[in-house]
Amino acid sequence: MITGIDVSSWQRTPDWGAVRGAGVEFAYVKLTEGTGYLNPNRDSQF
Repeated sequence: MITGIDVSSWQRTPDWGAVRGAGVEFAYVKLTEGTGYLNPNRDSQF
């Protein structure tokens, strides 16, 4: 099974080393919602 996570502005900046160490293989990062919202933490979530 492939394991992934869903990240949004609520998670701030994940510890990507710990995430990978836990066996997570991919992540979805929510960047926008509609036309008026842009995730303020997006740069540190990639």
